[in-house]
Amino acid sequence: MNNMCLTFQSKNFKPITIYFLFLVDRYLCLLMFDNAKKTFHVDYLVYQLIFNSGVNVDHSYDDHQSSGVDLADTNVKKNIPVLEVNVDHSCDDDQSSGIDLAGTNVKENILDDSGTGISSLDPKQYVGLNSLTPEEKILILSRGPFQPQKHELVNLSYPQEHGHRFTAEHYYRVLPDGDRIQRKWLSFSVSNGRLYCLYCMFFGKNVQKSWTIDGFHAWQRIKDIGSHEKTEGHINASIVVKLKLLAIPVLPQIYEHKRKQIAENREIVNTLIEITLFLGKHSLPFRGHRENWEDRLRGNFKDLTVLISKFSPSLAIYVDRLKSRGRSEINFLSWQRQNQLIHSIATCLKTTIQNEIKKSKYFSVSIDTTFDASRREQLAFIIRYVCYNDHVPVPVIRERLLSLKESSSTSGKHLFLIFQDICSENALDWKLFLVGQSYDGASNMKGEYEGLQALIKQENPSAIYTWCYAHRLNLVVVQVCKSSVDAVDTFGILEDLYSFISSSKKRVAFFENHQKKRNPQERVRRLKRVETTRWSSFSNALKTVLITFDDIIQTLENIKKTEKSDFKVRCRANGLVDFLLTERFILTALIFT
Repeated sequence: MNNMCLTFQSKNFKPITIYFLFLVDRYLCLLMFDNAKKTFHVDYLVYQLIFNSGVNVDHSYDDHQSSGVDLADTNVKKNIPVLEVNVDHSCDDDQSSGIDLAGTNVKENILDDSGTGISSLDPKQYVGLNSLTPEEKILILSRGPFQPQKHELVNLSYPQEHGHRFTAEHYYRVLPDGDRIQRKWLSFSVSNGRLYCLYCMFFGKNVQKSWTIDGFHAWQRIKDIGSHEKTEGHINASIVVKLKLLAIPVLPQIYEHKRKQIAENREIVNTLIEITLFLGKHSLPFRGHRENWEDRLRGNFKDLTVLISKFSPSLAIYVDRLKSRGRSEINFLSWQRQNQLIHSIATCLKTTIQNEIKKSKYFSVSIDTTFDASRREQLAFIIRYVCYNDHVPVPVIRERLLSLKESSSTSGKHLFLIFQDICSENALDWKLFLVGQSYDGASNMKGEYEGLQALIKQENPSAIYTWCYAHRLNLVVVQVCKSSVDAVDTFGILEDLYSFISSSKKRVAFFENHQKKRNPQERVRRLKRVETTRWSSFSNALKTVLITFDDIIQTLENIKKTEKSDFKVRCRANGLVDFLLTERFILTALIFT
């Protein structure tokens, strides 16, 4: 143990080294010494090696606020090394209402209720105050303890209880060699005449209530002041305070580094947001089958990031750091982060639409369901409103896809429940401001009693139902195409022609080569199907046949010559050529164009 003390005295340790050596020494004390020896030895180490390391702290105040005696120059007159760390915390009380500690403003209000000019450093005001940040606590402690002298008090005397009185001598601790050390942890409250330990109040654990909440006032047991500073909780809190005070000069550099890192991260995230918007705008997939850095193709998102990093120094540094460190680095490119970016952008877009709807007030809805590629019934919720944009003088009609929901049932009641959920999620007051609804002509939509439009009108009679004109036009065109034998035969032949040529790669090649020879400057066209749900498919299929009519005839003649052995193919080609050259087909086709 003595060897450890000599080692402390002979080497110039840093504060953090002293802290760990102190913990080791304290552990050995617990094992080797009794309580008396342990108490004396721990006290000696704490106050000579930790609290008197030569840290010069300037707590200069004006004459009216001399809350303590500066003992910064009073060091232990032993052969103990002095750590020359100068920390200037000089405060001007005229400007103490806005002290800035590394960007943290702590506003202190000056209290002068008694007219004595004593400032708000009274420790009682901090009892139970949990809103202080660690920086604010250190700022308070860096100004020094609140230790008013006798002549500064209202009654010009310290409080007395049971014939015992507190004196200013207890602001100091007398060491075995006769030196005096200021108890910087000890503060006196002029409001209730009690003592508080700010070290334990701010950073203590399992500390005594009398020193942090109630305040110490048992003057008949005045020696308890010395007992408190030897407790484990106080020693640990004192070490924390000392290390934090020593770290104050480093805080501006830490905060500056943090600000630079935040700026770099924002630039990186902003670039990734632009990539996400680009992929979403062009309906491109984000991910690939393999996304490791050693793979040649890593998916669109990662590949675009690598491409843009060639022109962005901050992104290039981040990508290189991500490749070298792997999982130890925060990864903004993982699939979880990609999903978060997509979700954040979707939330932002939805919020913008909601704000526009609130400004517009009135709106209408259009709902339809369809099967997707995974054979799931998807419900699309489209909202229509008038947008009053400050940047555009004339109001604009907006039509937005607000939601896409999976529907396990297509009954009117189930669709009505989904409608209510979507309106609730987007804060749409449909019972007051919904003025129109438009669906197809299916019974679950337009039904007079159980349809979706009927259930909505029961709650909001102002929501006028309109049968979707696009659906009605589709039904009209389909029925017109089936109204005559000539129309049925014409569009039937178009579908048969598509199936005949598209079923063979050789026939498709014939068709494309004839187009290139006849019109080398024109783009190559392909035949279209007729039997689709969209009414425009009839027009597109017929238009393609009329534009490439000569090429189709030459292709069929070529098939007849090259495939003589297959009588079925030859017979089918003959039948198509004969019908396409008839006046009935040409006249019917021209009528529908």
